[in-house]
Amino acid sequence: YVVKRPGRAYGRPWAMELILAGIDEVHARFDDSSRVVVGDLSGPGGGYLPRHLSHKTGRDVDIGYFESGNTPLTQFRRVDGKTIEIEKNWALLESYLRSGRCEYVFMEYKLQKLFYEHAKSLGYPEPELENIFQYPRSRRARVGIIRHSKGHADHIHVRFTCPPDDILCR
Repeated sequence: YVVKRPGRAYGRPWAMELILAGIDEVHARFDDSSRVVVGDLSGPGGGYLPRHLSHKTGRDVDIGYFESGNTPLTQFRRVDGKTIEIEKNWALLESYLRSGRCEYVFMEYKLQKLFYEHAKSLGYPEPELENIFQYPRSRRARVGIIRHSKGHADHIHVRFTCPPDDILCR
């Protein structure tokens, strides 16, 4: 992985383990994979980060999308149906979803459709898809773990749930 801004990449230890486990899983399944860009988590000791409503306690992370063609990146780059590597990105998301600790994933609504169709092609049952995705419901619907948020065509935002024993996480 590549850290976009090291001074903004502080996270709770358990969150860092989840983030890295997902990245490791992608690289284990796709050994030819380029490095993924890890963006903002939190500042040292937590607290406000400019341009973010969250990212205050080290449980939120921005992660760039894997692009088709193994394009090596050091910054986030906007993707679409032609440039996104859906299998690698789904492997990353699937790892976080399987952990049981993924509270939300924010991404552009149009990209949700691609992931939804991919998961459906893998045999995910409809009730499970309904729990995971906001799509195909309205982008204003407040349902699903994966939800629309404007400005997330170049990265996903993952929020993990706080463990009960972490009093610093809220």
